[in-house]
Amino acid sequence: MIIEERNRSRKLQEQGLSIPMSNRSHLNPRKRLLEDLAKEIQEVRQSGYHILMMMDANEDWTKSDGKQLKEFMQEMQLCDPLYDKHYDDEITPTYARGSKRIDYILMDECLVGAVHRIGTLGLHEAMFSDHVMVYVDILIIEKEAFEGKMNRPVRIPSREFILAQTDKCVLFLEAFKEQAQIHQFQRRAESLRDRLQAMGATPSLVQEYNNLDKQIQDAILFAAKKTIKKKYGYCRSLNLGKAGYKVSFWKSINTMRILHIDTRVNQGNGKRIGNRSG
Repeated sequence: MIIEERNRSRKLQEQGLSIPMSNRSHLNPRKRLLEDLAKEIQEVRQSGYHILMMMDANEDWTKSDGKQLKEFMQEMQLCDPLYDKHYDDEITPTYARGSKRIDYILMDECLVGAVHRIGTLGLHEAMFSDHVMVYVDILIIEKEAFEGKMNRPVRIPSREFILAQTDKCVLFLEAFKEQAQIHQFQRRAESLRDRLQAMGATPSLVQEYNNLDKQIQDAILFAAKKTIKKKYGYCRSLNLGKAGYKVSFWKSINTMRILHIDTRVNQGNGKRIGNRSG
C-alpha cells in the first residue's frame, strides 16, 4: 500500500498535479495499512509461526479515537499483555509530552503465558528517542508457550559439516553408500514396500519399518562422524603440558597438607577443651 501510494504521488507530481481534496478523505491510509498488515499476519500464521509484533500505532486502542486499532486487534486475535498486566494502574504514556500509549508489543494468546516481565523504561533510557522503550522478557518454554510448535533451526556449531564444503559432502555420500550396501537398505526397503502394499501395516511390518529406519539413521550419523576431521584437542606445547601437570600435582599436595594441619589443630583444640571441662 505504501509503495502504491508513493508511486501514485510521484506520477501526479511529475504531471504537476496533486491529489484532489475530494479524494483524500477516501484514502484512509491507516485503514489500508492495517488491512495489509492483517494479510501479512495471516500468511505468517499459515506458515506455522506465532505472532509477536512491535509497533508504533499512533493511536491508543483503549481510547475512543483508537477504534480502528481495537478492531484490528480483535480481528487478528492479538493480545496486549502490558495492558492485561497493568490495566488497574495508570500506564505511562509512551512518547514525550504525550498523554497516550501508542507503542505496543502485541502477540498471540498462546504466547502470553510465557511473558515473564513486561513494561516500559524511562524516556531516553536505553535509547535516545522521543518515545520510551517497551520491553518484554519471554521464557522460551516450548510446551507451554508454543504448544509444541517451535522453529528450531540447527545451530552451525552442532553440524558435522555444511553443504558448502563440497569435498566433505562427497566423502559423506561415499561413506553412506558403503553402509547402505553393507546393510542392503535398498533391497530391504523395496521388499518392505511390496509387503506393505500387499498385506497392509501389520504390527510385524511396522516393527520392521522402525528397525530399518533406525539403522538408516545410524548409518547417516556414522558416515557424518567418519567424514569430519577427528578432534585431537588443541595444539599444545609438550613442555607447557608437563608444567601444568606439575602445578596441578603440587596444588593437590598443598591442599592435602592444609587439610591435614586443620584436622590436627581441631583435634588439639578438642583435647584442650576436654581437659578444661574435666
